Amino acid sequence: MSEKDSKRDQDDDDLDERDEAEEEETERAEDEEEDLADEEEDEEEDEEDAAPAKEPAPIRGAPPPPPPPRSPEEDPTWWVPHAVLGALVLMGVLGFFGAFNSTLGKMIKPRGGHAATSAAAEPAKPATPTTPAVSANKPQTPPKPPQAAGPVYGAKHLVVQWKGATRSKQERSKEEALKRTEEALGKLKGGAKFEDIAKEYSDEPGVANTGGNLGRFTRAGFDPKFVDAVEKLKVGEQSGVVESAFGYHIIVRTE
Repeated sequence: MSEKDSKRDQDDDDLDERDEAEEEETERAEDEEEDLADEEEDEEEDEEDAAPAKEPAPIRGAPPPPPPPRSPEEDPTWWVPHAVLGALVLMGVLGFFGAFNSTLGKMIKPRGGHAATSAAAEPAKPATPTTPAVSANKPQTPPKPPQAAGPVYGAKHLVVQWKGATRSKQERSKEEALKRTEEALGKLKGGAKFEDIAKEYSDEPGVANTGGNLGRFTRAGFDPKFVDAVEKLKVGEQSGVVESAFGYHIIVRTE
């Protein structure tokens, strides 16, 4: 065999060995990839097994599930609703047996006591005398009108006031008031109408509407000198100048 042939054979052998080595490396790499793939699959299966089961989706329209009870360590006020419920139950039982009647009575008593005190403070009214039953056959007499306190008079007047007289708002002196009254009296004696002279000269409030007419009256509330002057007059008679605490008057008795 020639040297070239031997060299060629050796090169072929080297190629074959190289090919075999490459094939072995390729197979080894494939085996490693398969092992890695198997390991990843195993890890995924382990993770799926280890993952917690998903909760079912809540049904639409259904009420939410109640929250899980919390332990006393998490909620320190867990006893409050139980205490309130127990107190309500106890109050209901005590009320059923009348335990609160005395307390309510004390609260209501001041009102009743106040009413009783007010009633007691009022003066006792005299008992109304009962009238005997009137016989059907006996004729009934009409009730008598109430009697007036003292005699009743009727008169009209004019008054001229001075500064300092009772209820006077005038600034004139007493002498000026007398002179004015005598002037009014002279016109009345001359035939002037009393109402017209009263409206012109009198200082009485409202004389423009009343014309000085006092209507009917008694002694109560009137100056005694004025009433004494009225008593001395006859019905329709006119007085002269009459002095009272209110001023100078001219009086005509009407009844």
